[in-house]
Amino acid sequence: MATGEKEPLPNADVISFFKYGCVLWFMTILYLIIPTIIIFSVGAGELGNLFAALNCLRVSVFSSGEGAGLVSCLQAEANELIIRFFIEAIWLVISTPLYRVAMIRYAITGKKRVFFNLPLNALIALQHFKTLFMMWVFGFFMVAILTLITLVFTSTFILIPLIPIVVLVTYYYATGYEYGHLAHTIVERKQTRSKPIEVVELPST
Repeated sequence: MATGEKEPLPNADVISFFKYGCVLWFMTILYLIIPTIIIFSVGAGELGNLFAALNCLRVSVFSSGEGAGLVSCLQAEANELIIRFFIEAIWLVISTPLYRVAMIRYAITGKKRVFFNLPLNALIALQHFKTLFMMWVFGFFMVAILTLITLVFTSTFILIPLIPIVVLVTYYYATGYEYGHLAHTIVERKQTRSKPIEVVELPST
């Protein structure tokens, strides 16, 4: 779709899918490490929560303050969970468009370093903010519809085996089209402003 081909679906090359998929998974992990490091640095990580929960249990058993110690402990635990939620939410808002742009640029060029060029990815994301925002809106409604379909299929019991097929095919077809459309607009904008962008053959969006 990015290069305007009439047949946008790639050939079923499982080895290539696995190879480039591993790169995407690795980059996804790298992007997720950043908020994890921040969360642990402020003491709101999983290990910190475990110790906090054990401490609350100790306070509830040995405290003689008629529950005051337990309430204080649980309040501190709740504050840590709120901090963690906001850190993850803020990073999600920041990283999602950057990762989407980087993934598209990788699919088009085959260069792994595009994932680390955050300033350029941010610039491209700002240039296509409207498209990215509509992708988020569409994704919200699509997840709601797929959830409804899952509930309906579950209620019939007989259609339960079809849930993975319908949900996964619909989700990946729809998101693939969205990424392909965004890739086309990115390439089109690039070509109108400078020389044509280099394209390699990859199983891409």
